[in-house]
Amino acid sequence: MFGSKRAHWRKLDNAAKIFPATSNKKDTRVFRFYCELKEPVEGKALQAALDKTMEKYPLFQMVLRKGLFWFYLEHRDIRPIVKEEKKPPCSRLYIPDKKNLLFQVSYYEKRINFEVFHALTDGTGAMHFLQELVSN
Repeated sequence: MFGSKRAHWRKLDNAAKIFPATSNKKDTRVFRFYCELKEPVEGKALQAALDKTMEKYPLFQMVLRKGLFWFYLEHRDIRPIVKEEKKPPCSRLYIPDKKNLLFQVSYYEKRINFEVFHALTDGTGAMHFLQELVSN
């Protein structure tokens, strides 16, 4: 009846439940980690590194959805795209009723930026992701 197209979803943990409800334009609940390199960042190389990193972190390929009584994360086949930094730091990533990934990788000169909506991961998870990305 359901076949192989069964949705992959996951509940938010207790700490993450507050973020979707309290997020707004002024308080985005987004945080940033960055890494400063010795040489300028090459966008194509960073995109290849991100593609490889996503293989190890499939949880990051989720969007936030609102159920009848709660929020949940749902897997989507959206490819994250590296962008040159143009927006202000920690700009809004979660927009209700939009199926966007909850993180963004950007770069500016020698700096790689990793921004993430706090309901997706905490600082430890973000640090591991960024370390893997830079390593790749």
